[in-house]
Amino acid sequence: MINQISRWTTVTFKIVIAVLFVGIIGSFQHSARAASDPIVYNGAVAKQATSTYQDSDLTGNYKQLVGLERAAYISINGEKSNYSGNGVASIIDIDQYIAAGKPTIYAHIYLRNNRGEGGGEINAAQILRHPKDMKSSVVMNVDDSNPIISGNKPGENHGVKKEKFFPNHVVAKVTLAPGEWVDFSVPMTVDDLNAVDYEAGQAFTIKENNWGAIGTQLGVRFAKKYDLEKMQAFQPGQYLVTTRDQDGYYQQEKAIQSLMPTFNRQNDITFSNLGGGFGANEPALYTRGSFFVDGNQMTAQNGQPFMEMLYTHGYAPVWASDRNSLLTHESFTTVASNSDGGSSQPGYFDSLLPVLNHNGIGGINFHVQRVIDAADTTVKQGEHWQPLAHVKIWNPLQDRLKDLVEEPDVTVSTENGRLNADGTLDTNTPGVYDVKYRYVATYPNNEVHTLTKTIKVTVPGRSSGGGSTGGGSTTNVTPTENSNAGQSKDDHTPSPSESQTTEPSKVADSNGVAKKGAAVYGLKKIYLYRNATFNKRQRLAVYPKTKRIERPMFVVTDYAHSKNGILRYRVKDVNHKSKTAGKVGYITANRHFVTKVYYGSLPSSKRITVIATKGVNAYRNKNLTKRVTHYKKGRHLQVKKIVTHNLTTRYQLTNGNYVTGNKKLIIQDND
Repeated sequence: MINQISRWTTVTFKIVIAVLFVGIIGSFQHSARAASDPIVYNGAVAKQATSTYQDSDLTGNYKQLVGLERAAYISINGEKSNYSGNGVASIIDIDQYIAAGKPTIYAHIYLRNNRGEGGGEINAAQILRHPKDMKSSVVMNVDDSNPIISGNKPGENHGVKKEKFFPNHVVAKVTLAPGEWVDFSVPMTVDDLNAVDYEAGQAFTIKENNWGAIGTQLGVRFAKKYDLEKMQAFQPGQYLVTTRDQDGYYQQEKAIQSLMPTFNRQNDITFSNLGGGFGANEPALYTRGSFFVDGNQMTAQNGQPFMEMLYTHGYAPVWASDRNSLLTHESFTTVASNSDGGSSQPGYFDSLLPVLNHNGIGGINFHVQRVIDAADTTVKQGEHWQPLAHVKIWNPLQDRLKDLVEEPDVTVSTENGRLNADGTLDTNTPGVYDVKYRYVATYPNNEVHTLTKTIKVTVPGRSSGGGSTGGGSTTNVTPTENSNAGQSKDDHTPSPSESQTTEPSKVADSNGVAKKGAAVYGLKKIYLYRNATFNKRQRLAVYPKTKRIERPMFVVTDYAHSKNGILRYRVKDVNHKSKTAGKVGYITANRHFVTKVYYGSLPSSKRITVIATKGVNAYRNKNLTKRVTHYKKGRHLQVKKIVTHNLTTRYQLTNGNYVTGNKKLIIQDND
């Protein structure tokens, strides 16, 4: 029997509420009948507490029922179900039921006068409502034969009168003195047991209530018990660790897979079949039941507690906004093989299928959130390397890699290396240096967790042939472009006068930091601040995320660092059609939020496309003089090389002419 498991979790960002996600986790085998297995399953501990009407429950004439203790339940071969109540349920093990010869199922109503001695009689006319009346998915036939009545009240049938007012109701009428009780039951049979879809969780309901419809009910479903030893999900191996991409698709998180705990069913897994959820700790798993993987019980391969391993490798549990808590456990629900479990896109889990139960990985995935995103790297000896330019922080309050944290407060340290005053790593001496990033995640429930991640930065020695690691002498000239008629006016990158005579700082290098006088633009929503240490009260302007050709543009005039050593650009706003034009201040230098306006390399396809609304011009010279022709928006152009002109770049076409390398005007075809 092939089944699915639905994996449910909660979406963790503010604008979305909980959603069900489905994953095919593996095949299941049902258990053979064991003599010790009950027909009626009630969970870890049977819930057989009764309910009693209180004065606050009733109004008017129903007040005379105060003190009536009651319950509805079923029995099969003397085995009792849980008693009715708020959200209470039981299971009929379909294998055990068939093996026992499909015995009669009795629906019971229990009534007792709980007023105590001298409390007075109760005249009860309590209704036992059949599954048909409750519109149950399992059709049950109710026998018209006389009910079975037991109790401690003297007299024929213990004084109970059966009144059948409706085909779907039976009324038990009885007068009970204090301490007297009766149990009234009617026989039921399943209309067509073969039609019962136990894998889909088909069930029936019985209910007891007074004529004011105040009462309790019990849900009963048919189910099969799983053989845990044969479940594909429970086969030996490591847990598969996953994150979700921005579209919601699951992917293996290979960076920490080797550290994942090994599956241990007795230690890590708990079951819930009757709606108790995490913590129910039931002894078995049935169809449509749930199982939970408790991350707090697991130990990583390096000996750390699993949660500690996540935090010290830049990861965190998924934040569940609807529960206002971190999901330190995973939840899975078995679903029918012909069901998609409610997922609108079953393909969410497709990438996991070739990985689960292969190469030492077991049948269960554990979903986490990557927060600190940085990787080992190699840099040249003597090269300027800024750690903060090589890390990004994913929003820990989301369940996928969708949004980055704006201006994250990240600190950097190294135990076996040295950080320069400007926050860069000293790379003058060959070696392998450990660089640790630290970020503090604060959650809406006031939980605070410190996340760290250590990467290795390798600095090999210079080759015997030598070679320059610097950029040589550079003259900083204002980057301008010829703006002849017919060409987009955006193909002009002005620069403030103070940038024309300032030597480029050593901060600017091949790692993506723009040189003084160069143009940058915003990729995401950013702010212009008065000082290099950002404070909301010192914001001068906001620049929303917008389409590429309208991205806000700035000229870098200098550099600064926040009090935590984070690099900032001092810039001038050069968005001429904006009210903010001419403003001077500080913006982030994080390459995930801002980047250079001009391309610095050839596309692998050696083709670009014009995206400027007014098109672009082609010129005979690389300084964009001697216009040759005009290319409209959407035109594809073949290029053979990229050339620099002051602090800008040009693409030379295969016909020898030049066009701008401005990303607001053209786009590489492999972008």
